[in-house]
Amino acid sequence: MRLTRVLSPLIVLTAMAVPATVVHAQRYWHDEQGRDAFRFDFALPFLKGDDHKFFTGSFVPSLSLKAGDGFRVEADVPVARAGGDNTSSIRLGNPYLGLRIGDDAKPVSGTLGVRIPASKRPTTAIATRAIEAGMISEYDDFEAYDSNLLTVRGALEYHRARGDGLMFGARGAGSLQMNTSGDPSADSEMLFDYGVRSGYEGTRALATLALTGRYLITAPDHNFACPAGDPDCNPKGFNERTHHQITGVIELRSMRIRPRVSLRVPLDKDLRDIAGAVLGVGVSIGR
Repeated sequence: MRLTRVLSPLIVLTAMAVPATVVHAQRYWHDEQGRDAFRFDFALPFLKGDDHKFFTGSFVPSLSLKAGDGFRVEADVPVARAGGDNTSSIRLGNPYLGLRIGDDAKPVSGTLGVRIPASKRPTTAIATRAIEAGMISEYDDFEAYDSNLLTVRGALEYHRARGDGLMFGARGAGSLQMNTSGDPSADSEMLFDYGVRSGYEGTRALATLALTGRYLITAPDHNFACPAGDPDCNPKGFNERTHHQITGVIELRSMRIRPRVSLRVPLDKDLRDIAGAVLGVGVSIGR
């Protein structure tokens, strides 16, 4: 993917906040069938450059609670942090509140939710860096951290596990992102999210590999320009409107407490130039 209207602000703001050497929130898949769960997830992006101090990344507490037959309430509160030389910043993102509809025993479920615009425009370089660290940590859900953004999202997810543990999943979602800054030049955006995954799902462990992507439905803005001398660049082409990532997950499931580790690798150069990969560590506490 090249610089779409969605990705361009990420690159530009990072460049402003960081020297020239550097430029899920709510979990993407439903893996809490049959139980309520409280989750804590950390994401550590391997950012390019050497001026980032630990911990620069994101932390997301979330929950998925049964609310009657065929209904779940899902919520998260994303938090991003950036550390630098003798300075740091912690930023609250945009909390999510949604409803999952569908029996856990059946293969198809749907979600409808909203991200409340709590994240405000940063006023310092280190605060900008914290927001960008959160966005790159979970680019499939970067609106969890973006400033002055109200997001409404609906999704359908398919999940099927065989008796021998072989599992397959697919997901499609639409997102409407509305700018709340009051700036008349700030546009709303529509995106289509999609993903497939496969792997092993058993009583003791979950191990999956997923391919996820985002497609910008609204056209790139009039300021979009292709790099000089790039004959393959098309401002309205598929490559310019999309990004894709591969994510591997391993989760231990023999207890109420389920630790997990993930590794996400972006497939597009624009994202790899910011962070080559994102390491995730989390835990789900169920009942």
